[in-house]
Amino acid sequence: DIEAGKYSVIIINPELLMGNARIKKLWKFKFGSKILNFIFDEAHCISQWGDFRSEYRLVGELRYILNKKIPFYAVSATLPRMVLEDVRQILRLRSDTVYLQRTTDRPDIHLMARPLSFLAKSFHDLDFLVPKIPEVS
Repeated sequence: DIEAGKYSVIIINPELLMGNARIKKLWKFKFGSKILNFIFDEAHCISQWGDFRSEYRLVGELRYILNKKIPFYAVSATLPRMVLEDVRQILRLRSDTVYLQRTTDRPDIHLMARPLSFLAKSFHDLDFLVPKIPEVS
């Protein structure tokens, strides 16, 4: 189905992407010519997991397989400068790459702790989150 171009969005993990020869061939030929961009979510994993999941460190090879004009987007809420530099090198990002940094502070989100009154598997303690719908007679 991927080869036939049935999908417009493909979500795939690095192990399958980089470890499967058939899939790697796809990127280069038919399907590869239709790729508009490549998005790496949780990009810090490319750096931090690469030691024990080697395919994560290989995703930069896509630069040699795909059209050089395809943009790479790497996003993460936890990307300290050292890890960002490692990700930049692994993905072979160009020197003119634009980096956007936003705060992860969310003042509208509050943590709350409440003792459970019911068994956890019943989820009744979460009833306050869903408004009651009035019964229609």
